[in-house]
Amino acid sequence: MALALALAAVAVVFPAAPGSPSSPAGNASGALDASFDPSTTRNVEPVGLLVDGAGGIVVVGRSVATDDIFDRRVGLARHVLPHGEWDPAFGVEGRVETSTTIENDGGIELATALLDGAGRIVVVGSLHQDFLVGRFLADGSADGSFGTGGWVEVDVGASERANGAVVVGTDLVVVGESWVGDDTDIALARLDEDGEPVAAFSGDGRVTFGGAGSQRGLAVAALDGDLYVAGEDDDHFHLARLDAAGNLVPAFDGDGRLTLDFGGGAYRDDAGLAILAVDGELVASGRARLSYAGEVQENAAFVRVTPTGALVDTFDGPDGDGDGMFTVNAASSVDLDVDDEASSLLLDGTALVAGGSSRFWGASSGFLLKLDATTGAPAADFHGPYDQPGVVASPFLRPVRGLGATATGYAVAHRELFTAYRVSHFDRVTGAIDRAFGQPDRPVGVTAGPGDRRVTVSWSPLADTGALPLTAYEVVASPGGATATVGPDATTASVTGLDNGTAYSFTVRARNVLGAGPDSAPASGTPVAPPTTTTTASPAPPAPRARPPLPPRPPLRPRRPRGRAGG
Repeated sequence: MALALALAAVAVVFPAAPGSPSSPAGNASGALDASFDPSTTRNVEPVGLLVDGAGGIVVVGRSVATDDIFDRRVGLARHVLPHGEWDPAFGVEGRVETSTTIENDGGIELATALLDGAGRIVVVGSLHQDFLVGRFLADGSADGSFGTGGWVEVDVGASERANGAVVVGTDLVVVGESWVGDDTDIALARLDEDGEPVAAFSGDGRVTFGGAGSQRGLAVAALDGDLYVAGEDDDHFHLARLDAAGNLVPAFDGDGRLTLDFGGGAYRDDAGLAILAVDGELVASGRARLSYAGEVQENAAFVRVTPTGALVDTFDGPDGDGDGMFTVNAASSVDLDVDDEASSLLLDGTALVAGGSSRFWGASSGFLLKLDATTGAPAADFHGPYDQPGVVASPFLRPVRGLGATATGYAVAHRELFTAYRVSHFDRVTGAIDRAFGQPDRPVGVTAGPGDRRVTVSWSPLADTGALPLTAYEVVASPGGATATVGPDATTASVTGLDNGTAYSFTVRARNVLGAGPDSAPASGTPVAPPTTTTTASPAPPAPRARPPLPPRPPLRPRRPRGRAGG
């Protein structure tokens, strides 16, 4: 991809077991690759992203032990806006990892996830070459009222793989493919709220249809009680309509099935990967292989049809040819060897938002497209930091594996490398990355205490540390930019080397491996020199008084010899 985008995102992992240690380490792209204990390291494959009624972001995926590919589990995680931290009320510290209650030989394959009308999390995939459905409550626990311990395995009659699902009232309809030998048919199963087959749907809750060759059901939508399947029919973009009893509806293009030709000729490898009901009509997205000047390229493909299968000619996208179908290349030029497919689709008011993946010179990346739901025209202001209207694309934006609308933008789950998935959040209007997502909140309660050529800054412990552990706090002084960095548990720091008598403003920000969060409100402080002390000298002691000299002693008189008497 010729475009580039520096992302701020969250990449996280499902724990091997509650409380198992992890060792996060950042990388230059702004993502986090977190590893488990070496004996239980697991690779993660996200398959869906849901935005629940409380505004939380739920990511669903599969985790596989790196030392045992048959050790496969289902993982869920719930993130809370605005910073993406894990929800402590969901599972264990925001995450759940579980195996099915059905005998499991390690063959779990996950396809998609969705919310039912009661806000429960529904996981759809395959096990033992049968359809597999699991249901979880809002807190991440398995819903024991559904099937066996929250799980249902459905045998449609041959070897099956589930690819998509839709909620219809209190029922769940799963779509996929069923095969015997080289022949593959479209397969559907309809379950009631308890996980039991709905007998009114073809008598046993199961339907297959197709013909010679390969037909696959990849997505399904509901409109006015009928089901609309998107998929492929021998490399053609294929749509079908069934009624509530599981019968093909002849009013839809004459036989209940519609095959579309995007012009790929012999190079065709087309498929419908997502489908939505929009204002009483159907919009589907997927891929279409085309040829430009002898070069084969896959583009993201879009089509809008009525319930009778007629193309809606006002939905003509960027090409403006008025035929109700068009393709979009997420690169800035069609002469690049870029293959695109739009595998996720949501309706946001009057806009369609599609997520998908691109393959460019062997590397996989992702993109978001925003189009007018009526005309297919690109949203002019939605382009991130680039100039191609309606497209946010980058080799650093990993392939999209789930897409949801939040109150302020679009949350996206990506396939990250090996042991992590990535969650990103984009602005609804501009497509700019939300750099607050995944980062810690701003510190509060900041005060500054002056000292000699220094100021000691204090703050309150951070209540919202973001999705990942803190690594440090940084204090910045203005003017001058002097800084102090302390550990993640500190609540004070001293900024040194300041000029006494100069008024400074100090801000504090918390940092994790994704980067620094927003600055705190400033606190003012002015370093001051300590007061000077005047010292008074003590008076000198008085000099000792001189003693007057003694008078000279008189000379000694010679002694007279003493004689004896009478001599």
